[in-house]
Amino acid sequence: MATRLIFPEEILTQHLVVLGKTGAGKSSALRHIVEHLLSQKKRVCIIDPKGDWNGLKVSADGKGPGFPVILFGDFKETAGKPIPPDVPLNEYSGKHIAELVTSGNRPCVVGLRGWTQGGMHKFWTDFASSLFNAKGGEFYLVVDEVHNFAPKGKVMSPDVGMSLHWTNRLINEGRGLGLINLIASQRPQKVHNDTLDACETLVAMRIAHPAARASVEEWLQGAGSKEVAREILNNLAGMKRGEAYVWSPEAGFGPERIMFPMFTTFDSFAPPQLQTKVSTKDWGSVDLEVVKEKLASVIEKEKANDPKEIRKKYEAQITELKKQLNTKTPASTKTVETIKEVEKPILKDAQIKRMETVTQKLIKADDRLFDFLQEFNLKLRSELGNAARDIAVSLQKLRTNGHKSAVPTSSQIPRALPRRAVPSVQAPHSNGDVTGITGGAFRILQVLASKPELKLTKPQLGTLAKMKHTGGSFGTYMSRLRSAGLVVDDGKYVQISEAGIEHIGADRLPEPLSSEEVLQQWLNTPAISGGAAKMLETLFRLRRSGEGLSRADLAKAVDMEASGGSFGTYLSRLRSNGLIQEDAGVIYASDTLFINEQL
Repeated sequence: MATRLIFPEEILTQHLVVLGKTGAGKSSALRHIVEHLLSQKKRVCIIDPKGDWNGLKVSADGKGPGFPVILFGDFKETAGKPIPPDVPLNEYSGKHIAELVTSGNRPCVVGLRGWTQGGMHKFWTDFASSLFNAKGGEFYLVVDEVHNFAPKGKVMSPDVGMSLHWTNRLINEGRGLGLINLIASQRPQKVHNDTLDACETLVAMRIAHPAARASVEEWLQGAGSKEVAREILNNLAGMKRGEAYVWSPEAGFGPERIMFPMFTTFDSFAPPQLQTKVSTKDWGSVDLEVVKEKLASVIEKEKANDPKEIRKKYEAQITELKKQLNTKTPASTKTVETIKEVEKPILKDAQIKRMETVTQKLIKADDRLFDFLQEFNLKLRSELGNAARDIAVSLQKLRTNGHKSAVPTSSQIPRALPRRAVPSVQAPHSNGDVTGITGGAFRILQVLASKPELKLTKPQLGTLAKMKHTGGSFGTYMSRLRSAGLVVDDGKYVQISEAGIEHIGADRLPEPLSSEEVLQQWLNTPAISGGAAKMLETLFRLRRSGEGLSRADLAKAVDMEASGGSFGTYLSRLRSNGLIQEDAGVIYASDTLFINEQL
């Protein structure tokens, strides 16, 4: 079943990537290459997340044998009689499969159809790491839908990180071990840059989505001129199924527009209604006994988890128990003695009471210590400020009276703490009680005092004070501050009052948080995470130069779909927290992120 390759053989001495939208013919192009390799008796292993490569084992008419490959795992059904796998798999089989395929010439397809992402990542990490550390020698690894194993974007879990690590290590270091990677994806914008960059040959098929075209454009511009890249990109959307641009700069081939021929084995990629009925007779022989012996424990575990096998097992047990019940005589009724439960306390009441008393004393002592330190801090800063001003006044008098020699230089004069311009804010009626303004309440007051003219929403205030604004503690602190007349709260915005500034001391107002510190406070909150955090950081950097982004450009900048539900949710979250503002369709980072800057 010899298959002639449509492009030069030298191309298969290096890594190759096939990119194109669904239905463009990516898997068919790869099948053409794989059939050529198998006809040359090469060692080949195909990783198949969709489970539709099982047709490789059957002839094109579905009645005879195809290539003698081993089918591991799970595959989709075909028209007529399904092509079943030879050996079942689970997520713990990766190491065993790698050992099998590298210890001899056992071409295989690993079907992962229906597997969870977690299961695929577990299998792939064990398989890829074992393959990398196996003995060297020419070996072709074909990975369809490679974005499942080398995702682009923020790594969300350790499993995904390990999967990405081993994918890139295989493709960046594997060639020196004799390992050639042939990969494909219908979502090039989701494939990690390091994975794409390591491929020396590009097979570009029909692509229409702008984000996907951008990924192809990056590869093209890195490999050749912008003019050639522009010509190819302009033609991608109109390509026929099976048609592609093949470009292998290192092999000196292309870019050339070619039509891949139809492969010679069964078309298991086609929709079921278009497939030929399959006969399972006369398949090529493979060393299944060796394989099954190697994976005996895996097969048994698979059977143990099979609902049909479990049902058979328990049905047999139930039948046996019924027989035993029918043959035994009823047992005599016996009186069951009631067991009275007696609770025996570990601690006595007196001990518990003493512990409660000690706990209350410790809490009160902690409060007194905090109040003392807070008051001491305020007094110390006040005394230092007064002393500095007294020295400055005395020195000025000496200068005025002509005692210039006694006057030190300006660098020797202690600087008085600067006074801030205090806005005129009318405070509500106060009961005059400020004894409870400690701890969290004082922290809230400090945030407001960092820029007295600033009005903050409760979510903004809570975040900057490192509190949950919907929590009971925050509500209690705000009630104390309002009652003492230290803040003005109109229901929407909160601002420090003149009494609040006086309580802290106009000369001791804290330095305002920098914009970077404000941003970091928000990024540390659970509400602003994931995509929302990425959007906020992007807009924050642009705002300093007075720039914003349209909805579409923002989505593109964070690698999301503008019409997607996740993007809308993240945008709404930023808007509800007052972190963005919109003007004529352009989205900017909010002014409240830049409380100490003039924009």
